[in-house]
Amino acid sequence: MTVQGRVESLWHVELGSNRRVQVLKCFRDKYLLCGYGDCPLPRRGKTSSDSIDVDKPRDIQSTGILVVDCRDGRIVCDVSVPVQKGSSRDDIVSLEIKPIEEGVEVIFVTSKGYVWKAHLDVGHEEVSLRSTNYMGNFIDAGREDSPMEALVEDALSEPTRQHDEEKDHMDDVVANHTGPRFIPQLGYRGPMDGYTYWAPPNGEQGYYRDDVMQGIMNQKTVHEDGEEESDDVGCDTLETVFKSFIRCLLPLGSASSQCIISSRGPEDGVLYLCSWKLLENGKSLFSCERGLLGHASGVLSLAASPDGTYVVSGSYDQTIRVWDTRTWKCLKVLKGHGGGIKSLVFTRDGSLLFSTSSDNTIRVWSTSTWMCMRHLHGRHEDATWPVCMDIHEPNGNRMPRFLVSGSNGLFGGSTLKIFDIDSGNCLVTFAQLRFDHKGSCTALCIAADGSTVFTAASDSTLAGWACSFEKKEKKPLLRGGFFG
Repeated sequence: MTVQGRVESLWHVELGSNRRVQVLKCFRDKYLLCGYGDCPLPRRGKTSSDSIDVDKPRDIQSTGILVVDCRDGRIVCDVSVPVQKGSSRDDIVSLEIKPIEEGVEVIFVTSKGYVWKAHLDVGHEEVSLRSTNYMGNFIDAGREDSPMEALVEDALSEPTRQHDEEKDHMDDVVANHTGPRFIPQLGYRGPMDGYTYWAPPNGEQGYYRDDVMQGIMNQKTVHEDGEEESDDVGCDTLETVFKSFIRCLLPLGSASSQCIISSRGPEDGVLYLCSWKLLENGKSLFSCERGLLGHASGVLSLAASPDGTYVVSGSYDQTIRVWDTRTWKCLKVLKGHGGGIKSLVFTRDGSLLFSTSSDNTIRVWSTSTWMCMRHLHGRHEDATWPVCMDIHEPNGNRMPRFLVSGSNGLFGGSTLKIFDIDSGNCLVTFAQLRFDHKGSCTALCIAADGSTVFTAASDSTLAGWACSFEKKEKKPLLRGGFFG
């Protein structure tokens, strides 16, 4: 029995405004939720009449979510929230959808740590925004001078964070420091008031502000052997942990108030177990419980097993680490990839783990032995590699179990491929970007019934694709004649 696949374009939408979608999720079997970052183009001197108006401020940017009709790509709702002014992007790193009466509640987190909650009313044909609430910030939570507080109408006039006696002193130190938290410097250049020079083995060398350094040293860390460096519970605010952006965030179950975060901070290979608590005023209290050590460089991808027993993390160091969520010990280190691990996903029963890497391979791991079972056959084009993927497992035998992967084409040639999970064969190859267009597939997801694949690309476009499969019996190589 062989399986043949076919893909047809349903719709193609240009979002404009330099919006880049990083997260896609389907809900209500009818709508597509898209998390985007919007970064304006920089000034480049005088422009023609059909270019950007340089008299208008260009440091205003936004991020948010779009609700798209899965049938025709029509944007039915746009929830845009303000972000801190600046030239850097603030992309969505996490989207969680919670069904509520007469609609859905969406909690989304940006790469700069801002947490928002949107209440959407979902009708038969339309979706409308009822309210948007700013929940807080993973990075600068508890700071009176938080830049987001000035942008939100219902921001608190007084800090809502409650501190115990041991942590009050740390807050005073943070408030009295006005210089940058980190000054990069290769090699020690003598003492600097208020700063400590540090050259971590897997982080950035330079001068760290004393309060930042104290927070890092007090951070409770767990090595892969399970030994803890400190008995301290950890930092009371993540501003002493993160230097810049959240790279990826993994919520630990819908009923849990915990998540795993990786950052581009001083401890680039460290994972942070974070928690939050909803306060009476509607804001959230964020804290870091511990750090997980083991990776030699930045963590690029995270995934949790369906039963919540394991969390897996993929890194630039070309390894995948398996963490026990009860003890947070590293149970296994999976090796074999020749590049950074770009994405990870489990099957519905948790028996298989799929990993994509910049070595242009997709590996299949057995979770019972944590051994690599096979590679999927049909690499993406040369000079590209898979960066995102999703899987579909039908309840019946009407269609095969399949995986969709999208690639990054730095030199052009970004493609999408559908693989048969059971045989490992590539069923069909298609593309959202022109072959000569440099770009990447930034996100993808599969409809609940498996009939449609939705993709986003770095050229600020969304696309919907109809998928169909046909099973055929293998014909014998020789028939009739002398051998008949």
